[in-house]
Amino acid sequence: MNLGDLGSGEVQLVEAVVSHQSTLLSNSFKESQFRSRYDAEVLVVHRNNEWIKSKLAILYLNQGKYYYC
Repeated sequence: MNLGDLGSGEVQLVEAVVSHQSTLLSNSFKESQFRSRYDAEVLVVHRNNEWIKSKLAILYLNQGKYYYC
């Protein structure tokens, strides 16, 4: 993917927040098979006023946090 793909309409940017009832809670992105389940790649996570951009596969999903896919 490159920046040109965003204009094609084939790629979308999504902001997601995990509900307190989600079955994804307490799983890492890798453990939850997030990529194959939602056909989405997590680009960045906003947690505790910090932007996390690396090692996202091993991050555990928490309620109320923002995930940009």
